[in-house]
Amino acid sequence: DHGGARHASEIALTPKTQGRNSGARQNGWGQGFAAGLCRLAVVVLACMGLMPGTSASASATGSDLLYFSTAGSASIPGLASPYDDADIYRFNPATETFDRVFDASKLGLPGGADIDALYVVDPVTFYMSFNLDSGITVPGLGVVQDEDVVLYHAGKFSWFFHGKNIGLGDDGNSEDVDGLTIRHDGSVLVSTVGTPKVGVSGALKQDILRCEGTFGSQATCSWSMYLDGSTVGLSDSTENVDALFELDGNLYFSTTGAFSVAGLAGGGDDIVRCDNALAGGPITCSSFGLLFDGKDSGVADNIDAAQFVLDAFADRDPFKFRVVVLGSSTASGTGASSLAFSWVGLLDAW
Repeated sequence: DHGGARHASEIALTPKTQGRNSGARQNGWGQGFAAGLCRLAVVVLACMGLMPGTSASASATGSDLLYFSTAGSASIPGLASPYDDADIYRFNPATETFDRVFDASKLGLPGGADIDALYVVDPVTFYMSFNLDSGITVPGLGVVQDEDVVLYHAGKFSWFFHGKNIGLGDDGNSEDVDGLTIRHDGSVLVSTVGTPKVGVSGALKQDILRCEGTFGSQATCSWSMYLDGSTVGLSDSTENVDALFELDGNLYFSTTGAFSVAGLAGGGDDIVRCDNALAGGPITCSSFGLLFDGKDSGVADNIDAAQFVLDAFADRDPFKFRVVVLGSSTASGTGASSLAFSWVGLLDAW
């Protein structure tokens, strides 16, 4: 959160009392031109402000939002049943309300599906993994194993990576991907249900690993330790990291059950903030805080997939277009690493 606006960690720290901050945020991409002036010749980049090497501000027009899925089918406050562990919900700290943004039953996923890892691009674009060891049938893809990650975009599924191509899935359910986020540099952070055997010495289910490589139908990966859970107090069986994301230089995670770290204890319905996660690897945490208290907000279930999204990136504007960005490359003329543009699906009205 830039330009004086409150950080995500401050917004949801006490969700019953914190309100929305309407200050401006820096989006790091560049200011979009008025949509009426955009021409097809510049396609989406100028309309979106996705011009590499530039920066400007984006006004906050809504609230920062927590997207999440649950391990079970407990009720979600204010929403009608049925509740599904393959649905994606959204919590608005400003209004203390929930909504359902992804209804698995209406999108063709079978009853045995359970989303247990999630990365949010926007309200209709999600990377996800499922927890069923025997795999589930996903429309348009066939059988997806629990170590695989797929991309859902505006009604269609596509592959992000097959786990077997990057060394996952050789040890049964232990290498089920149960935590996922895509970093700004294009690398992927992963946590697993059990002990992963991908060549990282001492890796356990309480750890977060980093995969640097290429993704798609022929994915490749170089694995390294990103967060060694034992160095921050995560070592018990209930402290398996099963949700994770990054924001504002901090790392956020949830665990399958009760956890205890320096100055903070909680359960599987909480989301923890690892403050000032230092770059490199493995990272360290200077302190811990609570981003989301599930019980206080009425969620009596293990949160097994989550991401907090700043409003500047979450709100739809019907006069703009959007693209999904993947991977990394060197932006021409800047000499700096930046996100590469990959066209996923169609150019949808934003």
